[in-house]
Amino acid sequence: MSESSQKATVSVSERRYKNGDLARYEIVNFESWEHLYRVFGRTDADIVKEITRLFQANILPGKTTIGPVILFAVPEGTIDPFQTETEIGFIVNQERRIKYWLTKALARGEFRIEKGNYIFDNSKYESFWESLTHAGMTGIAKINRGYPVLLPLYRDLGTLIDHSKNSIVFNSHFFQMETTDCDTPWDIMGEPFGLLILDGKILLPPLFEREAFFIGKTGNSWIGRPSLRDVEVYIGSTGYIDGYNCRFFSRPAIDRTSKSEGTDLIIVGKHIVGLHDGGCTEIPEGGFIIQTYKRCYPDSFDVDYLGFNNVAFAVQVGPALVREGKAAVGFGPSPFWNGLGPTFPPSVYPLDWERGRAARLGLGSKDGRLLLIWIEGSNKLSYRKGVDSCGASLAEFAQICIESGVKEFVSLDGGGSAQICIDGGRLLRLSDRYPHSGKDAERPLPFGLAFDLV
Repeated sequence: MSESSQKATVSVSERRYKNGDLARYEIVNFESWEHLYRVFGRTDADIVKEITRLFQANILPGKTTIGPVILFAVPEGTIDPFQTETEIGFIVNQERRIKYWLTKALARGEFRIEKGNYIFDNSKYESFWESLTHAGMTGIAKINRGYPVLLPLYRDLGTLIDHSKNSIVFNSHFFQMETTDCDTPWDIMGEPFGLLILDGKILLPPLFEREAFFIGKTGNSWIGRPSLRDVEVYIGSTGYIDGYNCRFFSRPAIDRTSKSEGTDLIIVGKHIVGLHDGGCTEIPEGGFIIQTYKRCYPDSFDVDYLGFNNVAFAVQVGPALVREGKAAVGFGPSPFWNGLGPTFPPSVYPLDWERGRAARLGLGSKDGRLLLIWIEGSNKLSYRKGVDSCGASLAEFAQICIESGVKEFVSLDGGGSAQICIDGGRLLRLSDRYPHSGKDAERPLPFGLAFDLV
């Protein structure tokens, strides 16, 4: 089956494995890579409800050590009663500030859950939380008894299908989803990470030195390993270069900064989320820290990045599946957390290259054009062998890429996130589905990449 427009060609194919399993996959060939742009939503009550269901149905089962997960989102313009100055520094981001103070209240027994109700000893905290709950911006997922975990939600979560009228929209980046992705006060659920360059502008900084797919300004493509050390960071009027006027600290090498006479600028994405003098600061799982040599207070909390001057487009997710026309045979230089050392996201990721099947999505180049492949995954509750698509291991995905004529190719975020939406619909099925109806359950995501068809 194939469809085409002046700007993209779409086809759906099937592959039969020797054991009778079936993999169904969609290939999109783009006429040009130059007009990709980012789309995102706004976290609302429906998103909070769906994320709560996702934790209850998909994330918490089997995790016996995790107690109730309390989720919340804060609408733009909300006034809160929580102080910026804390024992770990100044927390300038609202969600993270609320997380810090309410986590302390939980530890002291001043915030608790009794018979399904939220109980506060502090009347200001109670009034604030009631306002969120009344707006549908809180939720609780609970399977096991135990100590509650508080998780704020990223403000721009949305569903990609809503942005796909007259366009192709697909997911791309990893984002912090598991409770173990958000163990520090600086982390929130739904925060995306990894280098993103569109139209030559750095929209997200590199992180973890995982492999990325690049397109140069002359149209050439390659796989690289971008690092924080490749960029110059600007905060207000001041530029920061690692080893020159500051030090950069990031995971997985270390989980806390060294003692210092300067100031730690805690950065996630394009924003400072906190400040701490003296060092010994816990490094965010989804960000990094700039440690200045002298104490300072920045003149802005917005962060800009310069570098990669020859690059027009880049996505850093990984691992790479094809390099210079040859299939990868393992994770290679892309680091993933294996349960040892400092945690870094995605902290839950199948590391079986040969046999770990799941829904997959990836992006690369063929004959100088951008190519996108989505492999439909299985639904665990109703899988029919030989009828439903079983997904693919990374090794199987790499082979499909080679057979499709790909030159360079990198894996994007897969599993329940994997999807390609075309003009308000999909040609394949999502791997997350509602248990009673069997209908696709679209996972809220921090953003997607879009390409207009008209």
